[in-house]
Amino acid sequence: VLTFDIKVFRMGCFDSDAVTRYFVRQLFTPTASGAILVILYYKKLWFNPRLDYTMEAVNTIGALLKALFMSIVLATILPFICYSHPGNMGHSMLDSPAVLCYHSSDHVSMVIVGIVAFLSFVAPYFSLVGYATANYKRFVRESNRSHGRGLKMHRYLFFQFKPERYYYGCLYMLRGFLVCFVPVVIQDNAPVQIACMAGIFLLFFAIQQHLQPWKVQT
Repeated sequence: VLTFDIKVFRMGCFDSDAVTRYFVRQLFTPTASGAILVILYYKKLWFNPRLDYTMEAVNTIGALLKALFMSIVLATILPFICYSHPGNMGHSMLDSPAVLCYHSSDHVSMVIVGIVAFLSFVAPYFSLVGYATANYKRFVRESNRSHGRGLKMHRYLFFQFKPERYYYGCLYMLRGFLVCFVPVVIQDNAPVQIACMAGIFLLFFAIQQHLQPWKVQT
């Protein structure tokens, strides 16, 4: 479920085709985003004509992608997470052992789909987060003139944090991004993977303790 794996639903039509299963996983983000756009369109059309459609769409989709960010990133990079066969007899995908890494047409297809999905969903969203963070002070300066439109459009990124720690949302996303890439960079060495992940969590925990970014202290 974490990586939108349809095998958990035991859908027999996808049992034998790893490429199709992987492609279907990548459809979650555009499908969910499209559904949100349609719902907001009819909300504006039928219930609230004064609704700022763009502002609500960016904020709602941004909140969804923020909540599922690690799952989306992990789903796109699965073809790059491989393990070695005994005796150095090649590599297989950890998620689909029947697929040989870099030596089968299925894996090449999955790599292409993964790269396209990463460039289509992950990279633009992370860029949007960076853009919103870099322009936070401008949004604040222009809030009276624009009725706070910039802040409201990106409130999914800022509302949990103190105003002086507005940038912590970007750090929060960076932590998840780094954790997802550990098994890509370090393969066939579970102890080192665990140590690296623990190091990332400890580093960001120390940063969090120093910054105390949350509005509500626990």
